Order: sequence, then C-alpha cells, then structure tokens
Amino acid sequence: MEMIRPRWLRDAEDAEGLLTTEKTARHSILNASRSLFNFEYSNIKSPFAQPASLHETSYLDGLRGVACLFVVFHHVTTGFYPWLEMGYGAPDGSLNPGGEPLPNHAFLSLPFLRITHAGGAMVGIFFTISGYVLSIKSVKLARADNITSLYESLSGSTFRRGPRLYFPMITASLIAMIAAQLGLCRPYFYLWHYSVADGIFSQLQTWFLINLRSISYYSGGNGWEPVLWTIPVDRPVSKAAVGFPRGMMIFWMWYQNVAEWLFTAGMLCAEVHFWHTSNSIKLAADSPRRHVVREVGLSAIFVVNLYLLGTPDPGHGQTESYGYQSLTTTFTLPQYRGWAPMSSDSFWPCMSAISMVLLLDFAGPASYLQRLFCTGISQWLGKVSFSMYLWHHFVMQVVYSPVLKAVTDVYGISDPWLPSYQSGAAVIGVGLLWLPVLACVSEASTRTLDVWGIKLAKLIMRW
Repeated sequence: MEMIRPRWLRDAEDAEGLLTTEKTARHSILNASRSLFNFEYSNIKSPFAQPASLHETSYLDGLRGVACLFVVFHHVTTGFYPWLEMGYGAPDGSLNPGGEPLPNHAFLSLPFLRITHAGGAMVGIFFTISGYVLSIKSVKLARADNITSLYESLSGSTFRRGPRLYFPMITASLIAMIAAQLGLCRPYFYLWHYSVADGIFSQLQTWFLINLRSISYYSGGNGWEPVLWTIPVDRPVSKAAVGFPRGMMIFWMWYQNVAEWLFTAGMLCAEVHFWHTSNSIKLAADSPRRHVVREVGLSAIFVVNLYLLGTPDPGHGQTESYGYQSLTTTFTLPQYRGWAPMSSDSFWPCMSAISMVLLLDFAGPASYLQRLFCTGISQWLGKVSFSMYLWHHFVMQVVYSPVLKAVTDVYGISDPWLPSYQSGAAVIGVGLLWLPVLACVSEASTRTLDVWGIKLAKLIMRW
C-alpha cells in the first residue's frame, strides 16, 4: 500500500529523498541527545555484569566508589540520625534529652551493619587506595631500574594532581557559594550552614580567601565546605609519602599521623603486589579444592575486615559498645585509646583499611572478592566517586533538605531526629528521589569538571 503523504510532499519530485533526509536528521538529533545525556545506563541495567574494559587496579576503583557511597550515607545519618553513629549498646544522651542517657539499640548501629554509614573508616580506604594507585607505576619503573621514566612519572604526578583535585573543588564551591547567596541552600536539618555575606562581592571575597587557605595542608580543611577536608590533606601528604622510605610508616603510625601512615601503607601495598604476583601462575594451576579452600580463607579475612571497619570512634561510645569493648581497650595501642580528633583517626578502622586493600590485591582477578568490585555499578561508582564526594552535601541542601521539610510538614512530623516509623519512611522515601539527582549531577561533573581539570593539568605540564 502506498504511504499517504501530505499534498505538498506528494507533489514534490524528490519526496522520498526528503523523507529520508528528515529521518536521518531526526536520528542525528536523537543520537546527539543520547550522547549528551548518556549516564551509562548499561551499568544500571546490568549492575552485576563485569564491564568489558578493565585495568589492573579496576577493583580499587570499585572499592573507592562503594566507600564514597557509604560516606554519603554517613553525612545523611549525621544530619538526621546522629545517634546511629553511637555504638550499639552505648549510652546516648540525645535519646533522652535532659534525663538519664539511654542505650542505643538502633538496628543499623549493630556490628557489620554500621559499616554502611562508617564514613571515617571509608576515608581511611580513600587514603590507602591513593597511596597504592599513585605509587604502583613508580614502583614498577623502579623495579625495572628505569630511572629516567621514574623521575618523569614522579614529576608528572606532582604537577597533574593539583589541578585535578583543586579545579573541580574550587568550581563546586563557587557554585555552592552563589546558590547560598541566592537563598537556594536550605539546610533545615543539617548542622552545617553555608555562610552568607551581606552582598555578592563580600561573598566572593570570603569564598576566595577560604579556598586560598584550603589549598594549604595546615589549613585544617576547607572552611566553606567542611566535608572537603580530605582534599587539602591528600596532595601534600601524597608528595611527602613518596619522598620518605617505607619505614616511616611505623613512625607515622606510632606518632598518630594517620593520613601519612595510610598513604605510606598504600605504597607498601603496591610493593607487596609485585612480590606476590610472581606466584599468580602457580595459584592459577592449583586444584579446584585448593581454590575453594583459598576462597574460604580470604572470605573469613574479608568478614573480619568488615567488622573492624565498623568500629565506633571514641566520641561515640567506642569502649562501651557491644562487641568492641576489649578490642578498643586491651588490643589497641595506648596512644590510640580514647584518641581520635576525627572519626577517620580510629586505630582499628585504619588497620582494616590497609588489610582490605592487601586482601583484594592478594585475592587476584579470579576471586569473587575482586569481581565483586568490578561489577558495572561498582565501576560506575568508582568513576564518579570524586564528583559525588564534591557535590553530595550541596545537593542535599538544595534538593534533599527542602523536599524533606515539605514532606514532614505535610505529614505533621515535628522532629525527624526522633526515631519513628514515619520519620524513617520520610527520610528513606525522599532519599530514593534524591539519589538519582545526585547520580546525574555526579556524572555531569565527571564528564566536565574532571575532564577540564585533566586538560588544565596537561597544559601546565607542557609549560
């Protein structure tokens, strides 16, 4: 049957050509739109499928991505349910204001489950992975006695890392500053409020000075966005760790320089990698029975690491929590007992962060433990982890907090901090709407700010 077309098109001699051209143009626009807004839905459709292109340390990317997601959960619980940070069974005065402190029996405060919001322990994983990834190439060149390439690698990483870290951070904080000045940030339930000056020029001056100081290791973090305190620590510590022998790891651990300790431990993990991979061929030829026994042993160590990563910090009932009393007293170095300026400074979470990286490295690509962090969703989280870390607090203030405020007002929930089924449903329900927004913002930032930061670093290198 002949296709019915409009008269003006039917009378044209090249009607078929026009239809073909129109169809091609339509497909071109559609393909361009897909390319622009492609947030790697294939990883979401098959979250447990392993991507085709993986490199030697892809499992560490996945581990970093999962750790970043738990940091996001940590900041949500800090804003809404701070009592979840208390160890299970530890007395918490916030559960009974003005009265006798009540023991915390929150389900998510139990050992193993509390790892889902153990943000401090996840920061320890960040530092250890950074030390490993930044030194793996240099260690390989040093073992090959390729001194020229080694110097080029060290100098290149020194110049590239600054722009890659600071350019996205400064840009994200600038956007947050403008949004705060316009009244778009509404932290109804959060402890931290972005500072708002009398005028835009005064706001710009405050933002500029804070970011200028935050570049320094001794600044104590970013005064504008406290959750970014790890970035001023990351770059100077990574350079210092490269310049000292591995024996300094014991020195830094003993004298409680936690960031330096973890970075250097990551470098040691990279050296251990080249030592044990020589046995990979032998392990691959092992019998199926020995492989099963090996997997069971590695799994047991993995479970122990999960338990240790959930250790409460001293400020949240560390020595009074069920399952952690003896561990945090008798089996902890004396200088770490009751000491932790930040939740990431606790002794056993730091030890388990190092152990986790070593464990996954020893497991090898044939183990399900490595494959667990090489799935599509883990790799996507690893790719956008830095952007998610930069933007999650801002998106919480712009999207999550106002929406939750509206929901609590509608349902008459006067205090979301108090544990109840209604407040829990509201927090979780709004969170399910907010997480896709954060995912889109993180993907867009990765495709733009991260790429521009890399280009800026290459431009500096050419100078």
